[in-house]
Amino acid sequence: MPQSPSSTPGPAPDPAAAAALFRQAAAQGRDTLDDGELRSLLAGAGIAFAATAAQRESAPEDLLRIGLDATREFGMVIGAGSGGLDAELAEGSFTRDRAHVYAAAELTDADDFLALFRRTFGYRKFCARARREGAPLPDAQLAAAFEALLALAAAPSPR
Repeated sequence: MPQSPSSTPGPAPDPAAAAALFRQAAAQGRDTLDDGELRSLLAGAGIAFAATAAQRESAPEDLLRIGLDATREFGMVIGAGSGGLDAELAEGSFTRDRAHVYAAAELTDADDFLALFRRTFGYRKFCARARREGAPLPDAQLAAAFEALLALAAAPSPR
């Protein structure tokens, strides 16, 4: 499960390496990446990965759910919102675009998607935590993570 972005933006992902990970999973008959493959994919984008429940429980307020989904109607869709327990509670409790936001990857860029994400409870929670700790707002790290995901979405399909 991805954790909060690191303090510095990560490197741009390598689309060829990402495609190789997806081809490897497909060759084994899987439609998802295993923990090692996911860790490798996220590391290429400078995003930490908490694979075990103990790691996730050590910082539950840091959980963020981001993802890419391939849809027939819209192509690749990027989404972001709170993760963990917050995600479970938020889905039925918030109005549209407050729990999670989504956008067609071809029609957005990292800055536009960050503007959408700023409306969410998850973003407000990250900002409150940053202010409490005297840290800068997470905008640069989030934009870098969104940029990495959008670059991955734009890469040729491994299939």
